Amino acid sequence: MNKKKILYAIIGVVITIIVYFLPLGDIPVQARKCLCIFVLAAVLWITEAIPLYVTSFVILLLEALFLSSKEVPYSSYVSPFFSPTIILFLGGYILSSALHKYKIDIILAKKILGTFGTKPAFISMGLMLVTAFLSMWMSNTATTAMMITVSLPIIYSLDPDDHFRKTIILCIPFAANIGGIATPIGTPPNAIALETLRNLKEVGAISFLKWMSFGFPIAFILLIFAWITLLFFFKPKRSAYNFEVTTDSIIDKKSIFVIVVSIGTALLWLTSFQHKVPDAIIALLPVIAFLATGILDAKDFRNIGWDVLMLLGGGLSLGVAMTKSGLSTWVISKISFDAFPDAVALGLISTITIALSTFMSNTATTNLLMPIVTKIPTVLPLAAAIATALAASCAMALPISTPPNAIAYGSNEVKVMDMVKTGLVIGIFSLILLLIFSKYLIGFFV
Repeated sequence: MNKKKILYAIIGVVITIIVYFLPLGDIPVQARKCLCIFVLAAVLWITEAIPLYVTSFVILLLEALFLSSKEVPYSSYVSPFFSPTIILFLGGYILSSALHKYKIDIILAKKILGTFGTKPAFISMGLMLVTAFLSMWMSNTATTAMMITVSLPIIYSLDPDDHFRKTIILCIPFAANIGGIATPIGTPPNAIALETLRNLKEVGAISFLKWMSFGFPIAFILLIFAWITLLFFFKPKRSAYNFEVTTDSIIDKKSIFVIVVSIGTALLWLTSFQHKVPDAIIALLPVIAFLATGILDAKDFRNIGWDVLMLLGGGLSLGVAMTKSGLSTWVISKISFDAFPDAVALGLISTITIALSTFMSNTATTNLLMPIVTKIPTVLPLAAAIATALAASCAMALPISTPPNAIAYGSNEVKVMDMVKTGLVIGIFSLILLLIFSKYLIGFFV
């Protein structure tokens, strides 16, 4: 551990102590403690003073020591480490491992390169369009896991100092996050918004096409902006790439089995809105199929991204703590939406949603805010619910912000600050875009 990282860790502890003694008025004791854990975790995650997955263990330890009680036992903070999201991640990693072991990912990469051409702008845009399209219909986590697998052979064929490697690895999670905005089934926050509105007598259900009529344009604009942002920050080394992704892979019985299981898993994810089987349960199919048959062995199992799984578990656990301790509710209670015009209130709702979703699950954030924002007198419940759902998908500044971000970070091709600087720019632009669209949203549903 170098001196710089030690200094960052000390700064994090000092800031945490200062926050604990700040005069915050009526903040509950548990919420104050959770705020301190949140601040320390944020500093450690952003500065990488210690490995990101170790920060997750620090969070869990502090939650167990200072937040657990009879009402909220420590198991409440441990359970997120093996939540459906983690299971879905595990399935994605197992799929990725099998495809890579039998070099099927290289075959897919060659097909993609043949489609998108040689210019870096076209290659990155092609990857983003495919990822965003898939994310419109299936889990963005599963989409990212598959697309990262396909892109790695392309990345490995580039020079180590070529910044285009970062463009490729980041364009996939960002496109997956954005793609989910376009359809009602694209991401859990959308489903939460629809369910909330369905239960409001004065609003009712929204049709699939009506959602796409505003969700798709927003997603398309954000996708173009994210594409430009990545190419601006990480300029390609060359103007064209003649990739030579070679493989000596032989399609044998094992490879065919891997392909069949992978396609079957992908089809089940794509059609989950019809058969209603949870994505996490579907993710167990490749886990059982590959490990039980010897397609993957114990060594392969040990080598999957456990550090990323623990990193994500820490983020989910912190989200639980923010809810259980009352910190999230306290923060929201300090803001009066009623004092602002409707468009400004929607912008404020979007800002708060993105801020919270940066550090906790966008699903948890949406669940927390939805009952509050739909009761604001000056804003139509439908517009408020949709703005919240859309904003929840625009938080992508940290590896813990979304599962796709965590998967990309697990490739070891990007640093936290690479994600922070591009994710923040995209997040700020999305806020401006949502503010512009807010009047449209209000008028659209009147």
